[in-house]
Amino acid sequence: MLAVIEWVRRRQQATIDRIRHSELLAMQQRFPHCHVARLRSGEFFLTDKSTGREYGGPR
Repeated sequence: MLAVIEWVRRRQQATIDRIRHSELLAMQQRFPHCHVARLRSGEFFLTDKSTGREYGGPR
């Protein structure tokens, strides 16, 4: 029984990891001029590659 629970937990974590990775790739494609990092809060932090400063979006 414990093996089944562990298997389900690993599958769920693998699914979450795939979703997070695909979201990161989407942000990298949307902002190709930025370095993209995901914060612990789940928000994305964008740094402009040319200046090294935080990217605040189009103004």
